[in-house]
Amino acid sequence: WSTVCSLLSADALLEAGKHPIDVILLFAAAEGDTPKIEEILEAGADPKVTDMDGKTPIDLAGASNPGKKDVVIEMLKAKM
Repeated sequence: WSTVCSLLSADALLEAGKHPIDVILLFAAAEGDTPKIEEILEAGADPKVTDMDGKTPIDLAGASNPGKKDVVIEMLKAKM
């Protein structure tokens, strides 16, 4: 179910005009995927992007992996 919801959310964000790399950043932040976050921030992702609920990557940081929350927040703040 989670994967289906993620795909639907990603599709809605893309249809709302969000850049694909920014959509990836939102999901990577929630997952705490630090290598992916680093890579896509270097590629130009916007750390201030918002999801359909107005949440930023910082708001979502580590939602699926709480142990990574602080590291993800530091990475995102460094790019703001």
